[in-house]
Parts: sequence; structure tokens; C-alpha cells
Amino acid sequence: MKKVLASFTVLAILLSGSLALIGHSQAKTVKGNITYYYGEGKIGAHGKKLASHDCALKIGFDNPPAGTKIKVVSDKGKQATVYKWDMGRLPNAVIDVMPGVFKTLAGSLSYGVIHGKYTY
Repeated sequence: MKKVLASFTVLAILLSGSLALIGHSQAKTVKGNITYYYGEGKIGAHGKKLASHDCALKIGFDNPPAGTKIKVVSDKGKQATVYKWDMGRLPNAVIDVMPGVFKTLAGSLSYGVIHGKYTY
């Protein structure tokens, strides 16, 4: 009887730990090039008029839901928060941000491409 009770106790502890993890997914981080594009005011791939803190992710590479909040960090440690409302081919990048966000990350638009990561 003690073995059965101990088995049920262990099973209950394992199940409670499993249930606590439901709905808590780990953050995803993608490393690569960050570029910018002049999309503000245009209609993005998800039908929303793009704003200064919206971004595009590479089609077929990573596809979180529309409107996902994304933290972008340059290799120099500069960071910004953007929202995924667009997608594109992005031949040389994993994320495309608006010029103002790129300036925050790189310091200047003249770099054109910087390396970093994004997390959501």
C-alpha cells in the first residue's frame, strides 16, 4: 500500500510540474544581419499601416504571429522594441526595421547593415 501511495504522490508531483509549464514557452532568439527599409505609412503584409516601430521578418525563415513584440539588440548592445507587422525576402538580413530604429541600434543609417539578434 505504501508503494502505491508513493507512486501516486510521485505521479501527482510530475503532473503538477508539467501543468505549470503549459502556456509558458521559451523565448526564441534569432541572430543575423539587421537592415532598414522605408516602410512607415505603407501597408504591411498583414494589412496594417506600418508605424515607426514596426518591422519585417524574413519570409520562410521565422514567422511569429502578426503584432508580435520583438526586442532587437545590436552587437554593440544598443536595443529597441519593434512589432512584427510585415514580411519580406530580406536577402541580406533576418530583420528589417524602420530608419529611426536602425539609427538607435547603429548610430547612423550610413552603416546600412549591422549584426545583432532579435528575441520574442
